[in-house]
Order: sequence, then structure tokens, then C-alpha cells
Amino acid sequence: MKIEYSQWFDFAMKFVMKHEGIILNKDDPSRYGISIPVLKMQGDQDNDGWVDGDLNHDYEIDVEDLRIMTPEQSKPFYYKQFWQPYHYDELISGQNIKMPLSIITQVFDFAVNVGTGQAHKNFQKALNVFNAGLKIDGIIGMKTRAAIWSVEHTTTEGILASYKATQAQFYFYLAAKYPEYKKYLKGWLNRTYDWEGLFL
Repeated sequence: MKIEYSQWFDFAMKFVMKHEGIILNKDDPSRYGISIPVLKMQGDQDNDGWVDGDLNHDYEIDVEDLRIMTPEQSKPFYYKQFWQPYHYDELISGQNIKMPLSIITQVFDFAVNVGTGQAHKNFQKALNVFNAGLKIDGIIGMKTRAAIWSVEHTTTEGILASYKATQAQFYFYLAAKYPEYKKYLKGWLNRTYDWEGLFL
């Protein structure tokens, strides 16, 4: 069954795809940020009789599936792993307290890189810079959503700037703790401070 994506998910995916390139190497092959282990985890969620990660239908999930993957074929993996479980569509379109699309897009992009738990905790830390008083639990509930609109002396852009600063801090921490990650630091920071395409 074909997934009907929201306009917000499509918008956020364009931003993420700027940062998730094509990497095919022997040690850890991936394409559009998706690796072979991720392909193997998918199962047959569209009920077409084929494992979703077996893109060439040869009964094996391997680098050949990555080679033929298109950006459109990568979307279900991002949707099912990073977007849908955290109800980002509802957070943007909610009747009571809506979250700006630009903020969800930035959170989504960071989550793709480091995991949703860390991405959500960093967002709460970014709001606490403005004295939001949030518990850092990684859960974007009503208190976190309300804080976006209740914090004083800032704007959506100000919150995003604060969030990006917490991301950079986290990446510097990773590079300091794990020297083998230092080679990724420049790319991580470029990704963090990319503003182009964040706003409609």
C-alpha cells in the first residue's frame, strides 16, 4: 500500500536530502543515509510479497539494492523510522499548540543524524536557554510545545539558533570523546548551520 506523505514531510525531506549523500564503500555502504542493516529491518510493510529492502527482487538485501535506490524509494524508511512514530505531522498541524515547520524540519534533520532521543533532548535544552524550565526527557509533549510560544524575548529564528548551538556543542563533545569522529566534525557543523531551505 502506497504511503501518502504530507506536504510537511516532503518539505523536511528536501532539507534532509541536502545532507544525506551517496556513499558506497566496502566498510559501511549506504545511500541517502540508509545502510544495508536498515534495509534488512524493514520487513514487508507494503504487503506486496517482497521484503521492502529487496529493491531489485533477487531475494538478497545487499549493496546492489543500495546502488539502484532512488531518493523517492528512500522516503518510506525516513517516514517510518523518524517521522511517523513521533507524530511530526500532528505537531505541525495540531489544533491546540502548533510547532513551526522550520523547527520540526531542523529537529528531524538532527534526529536522522544522531537519533530522535538526542535530537528531542537538545531541543528542550535550546528552549531552556530562554528559561523554559523544561525537564530534559526527550519527549516533545504539551509542555515543550507550549514553551515555543511562551518563552520571552525570542522568535522562531532565535529558537532555531539556540537549537543549532546545542547541536554544535554535541558534535564537539563527540569529536572530543571519540577521536575517530574528528574527521566528520566539519561536515557535521556545516550541516548544523545550514539555514537555506528551512523556511517556506
